[in-house]
Amino acid sequence: MLMLLSGLVNGILGAGGGMITVPVLKNEGLEAEKAHATALCLMLPLSALSAAVYLLTGRADFFEAVKYMPAGVLGAMFGAWLLPRLPEDIINLLFGLFALWAGGRSLFK
Repeated sequence: MLMLLSGLVNGILGAGGGMITVPVLKNEGLEAEKAHATALCLMLPLSALSAAVYLLTGRADFFEAVKYMPAGVLGAMFGAWLLPRLPEDIINLLFGLFALWAGGRSLFK
């Protein structure tokens, strides 16, 4: 049921499904690194499907998005390289701080 919520949040907000997915996977016994990496694997098809719906219905502009892809790809590559090198407590701290920052930004903007 929580994975349904994860897909819903990802589809509505364009991100954030991982904020639900990572804790679910950790509760299932995955270590922090594996939970984060697995959540990304789960988010890929969900994000692709949401993006396809937005593109097909004219609510997104692919060519506008392309401008941001190179930097996003570089950041993703660096993050995937960095994740296995971080201790679990740092991963958890970064995840929590990002969740607080994102939540605060959404509430007070």
